[in-house]
Amino acid sequence: MKTFLLVRHCEAEGQEVKASLTEQGIQQAQQLMDYLNKLSYPIDKIISSPYKRAVQTIEPYAKDPGLPLHIDTRLRKAFKRTASFQLDRSIEKNF
Repeated sequence: MKTFLLVRHCEAEGQEVKASLTEQGIQQAQQLMDYLNKLSYPIDKIISSPYKRAVQTIEPYAKDPGLPLHIDTRLRKAFKRTASFQLDRSIEKNF
């Protein structure tokens, strides 16, 4: 059985594509890394939206074990606005 974790970005300076994390957001990303390291199951793949704040949120965790960070342009803000969520089968095939 596959397990998916969905994580929203940490506190950012804005909602623009190139908005960086705030100092608080950087601390939150470190806390997220600590939390993910304590999980009882391994994480073997990381997929992120191309937004800078999303990448900065998961980078500390990805760098620790040396996991590659896969950027998927389909994971943009507009994706969130869909009326109902269905897992895109092309994403699922990557696992």
